[in-house]
Amino acid sequence: EEASFALSNVKMLDDNTVQGELHNTMDKDRPLKLTVATFSNGVFRVTLDELQGLRPRYRVQDVLIGGVVSSPVKGELSLSADSAKITFGNRALDLSLSPALFKATFSLDGTAVMTLNSRNLLKFEVYKDKSAEGALEDVTGVNDGLWEETFKAHKDSRPHGPASVGLDIDFEGVRHVYGLSERASKFSLPNTKGDGVARDEPYRLYNLDVFEYAVSPDRAHQALYGSVPLMLSHAAGRSGGLLWLNGAETMIDVEESEAAKRTHWFSESGVIDLFLMAAATPLEVQGQYAQLVGTQFLPPMFALGYHQCRWNYKDEADVREVDAKFDEHDLPYDVLWLDIEHTVGKRYMTWDKHLFPNPEQMQDDLASRGRKMVTIIDPH
Repeated sequence: EEASFALSNVKMLDDNTVQGELHNTMDKDRPLKLTVATFSNGVFRVTLDELQGLRPRYRVQDVLIGGVVSSPVKGELSLSADSAKITFGNRALDLSLSPALFKATFSLDGTAVMTLNSRNLLKFEVYKDKSAEGALEDVTGVNDGLWEETFKAHKDSRPHGPASVGLDIDFEGVRHVYGLSERASKFSLPNTKGDGVARDEPYRLYNLDVFEYAVSPDRAHQALYGSVPLMLSHAAGRSGGLLWLNGAETMIDVEESEAAKRTHWFSESGVIDLFLMAAATPLEVQGQYAQLVGTQFLPPMFALGYHQCRWNYKDEADVREVDAKFDEHDLPYDVLWLDIEHTVGKRYMTWDKHLFPNPEQMQDDLASRGRKMVTIIDPH
């Protein structure tokens, strides 16, 4: 038997959001709360959380900039026997109602852009009391490292139990999807499942300090320094964007189908918090995204020049020699970087007084020739 969800009790609230309840056929006593918010720029936000959980689940902080997302605007909610439709301008979200399995279709000018849960892959592990009956098993009766996993000598415990979430999302009518920075793969994200894939492994959103990275097709999908859970699509006359706002380790599968590019997202914890974007052009979708998370800051003038950086300049004498060589060979540069070895025991925001006894004087010396120093700080 497979866990499935059905939506009921859909209504418009006073805060201009639409709310409903999702009941799991295999865990009916622990419903989820579905919240849909519409914003003045046409973005739809879909959030799934526990209706009455044992404790609050983590939500990402300090990413959304406020503005349009701080004040939902009222869309039009129309209900029928088997569906609920939320409309704002030329965008709409159609939700299937119980007893049918939950599915949601996001459309622009009547044309589907994205479909949620078309393959019934919605999963949401609710918090449980470890001492309660059945808490050591999932809804299918399986107990495979749910509360603790061991890898060689390392143990990874989950004090609140398993809490993963997942959802399939189809990008309708397109052959390519883009995004999921940062990695070395092609601009159009290669499939991770299906015939002919270079490597049957999902894209991973997990920040890593990667000294060297591969560009071969079977390795280029690997995560690099940053993780941006944004996926984009484009077809004639319409573009789509999806922001999966979850800070936990996340995996995404991409595969082909006749009518859509199919994706499957799953995160280790947190809530399902989606921002659905659609417009006529990619530029407009990027504008919607910028109104959610902000735009790039203008860099200081010195940042546009040449930066000299390597791992690692070993002491002040080494710094002075490198700086002098640029003058000797008449090579302009603006910034000299120090990597982690300038610290005490690789502890950021410290100076090794044996190797760098006079850091202020060293920086003043560079500044006297119009140059700056950057000390690396990338905790991981």
